[in-house]
Amino acid sequence: MAESSSPTVAQHQVFINFRGVELHRVFVSHLVSALESHSIVVIDDYEDNGKNLDSLLKNIGESRIALVVFSAKYTKSTRCLEELAKIKDRADEGKLVLIPIFYRLEPSAVRNLEGDFGDAFRSLAKGDKRKPKWEDIFRSIQNILNLTIPEKSCSEESNILNKIVWVVRNLLIRIPLEAVQDASVKTSGSSDSTGTLSGEEKHKTFTVHEKSKLLQPQTQVFINFRGDQLRTNFICYLVEALRRSDINVFIDTQAPRGEDINNLFNKIEESGVAIVVFSSRYTESKWCLNELRKINERENQGMLKVLPVFYKVSPINVKRLKGEFGDHFRDQEYKYRYEEDKIKQWKEAMALVSNKFALVLEEKSGVLETDFVKDIVVEVLKMLKDISTTKSSQSCSCPSLCGEKQSESQL
Repeated sequence: MAESSSPTVAQHQVFINFRGVELHRVFVSHLVSALESHSIVVIDDYEDNGKNLDSLLKNIGESRIALVVFSAKYTKSTRCLEELAKIKDRADEGKLVLIPIFYRLEPSAVRNLEGDFGDAFRSLAKGDKRKPKWEDIFRSIQNILNLTIPEKSCSEESNILNKIVWVVRNLLIRIPLEAVQDASVKTSGSSDSTGTLSGEEKHKTFTVHEKSKLLQPQTQVFINFRGDQLRTNFICYLVEALRRSDINVFIDTQAPRGEDINNLFNKIEESGVAIVVFSSRYTESKWCLNELRKINERENQGMLKVLPVFYKVSPINVKRLKGEFGDHFRDQEYKYRYEEDKIKQWKEAMALVSNKFALVLEEKSGVLETDFVKDIVVEVLKMLKDISTTKSSQSCSCPSLCGEKQSESQL
């Protein structure tokens, strides 16, 4: 039996009911990733996954927890409502725990069928004999756990995601294995009797964990990005993923730029890695450009490793100053037309950084953001490991220090 310092999480299945490809991309995929990072078995109703309704209803029957993510477009899908009815039936039978999550939607809009949520429901259910049952279900939904994600709140969304994981873990620990023999979990990998992954999958998890533990804690990662555009979405999940891998991250959490940029320059100087996230509105901000200039300067001095990330902006548009990215830069050129040296340094920094090895998420890419975030974490871990290895080799280049180590080994 595998040993663990944390309580064993029984591998009962968790089903996620939600509406829409876009919601899957920006929220549900991150939720699935967070749950799976705790070895929780998840089935998500991704409408493009090829499963028919009968198969999904069977999955619900095999699950012990259902996370129902209500959003403005939820009631545009008959499939969502049919799944919800099955989930409610199982909950009423005491065989499943229903946990409602309100994504940028007030709980009252669900209970009272208000706003776009209610209008879409009335349009969809018009003439449907199941309408009264669905209405009764919506009226019964309570926000007991206060899992409401507001419109624009990165920290709140991240905190609630962590709260959901905590709630699910604690519920699964309490569910006795003998109570759910009929809801046995079917996974592609093997598991031991405690529900922890065994074999290759477990080895992968421990490998990443061990790598992150080897990193020197003082090595900081600085993220340079356009706050108004990315702070409450992509960057939020990137920071969370980096910190889950024990990476020391710094981002400028001040939404209004009220502080002296020299303070941010100091943070760049304290960092070993900089992630530069180019986006369509990046060049709107002189702060982004000034940080980039400093990042480029530190890299030229051999003091910093840089990872460029192109987030829904073409690398060509960045390199050649085209499209919206280029238009915003030309606005900066005009605004600072009497500061030619500054503009020249910005251009040089963009040219040098954008031509490095980079990770690219295209505007209409089929790649999930959560997978893209994982790729960034992997690259950052490699960079930090290289820094750690370099520091270790440099410390051994001192004859007196190596001599001391040799003497100790001979004792």
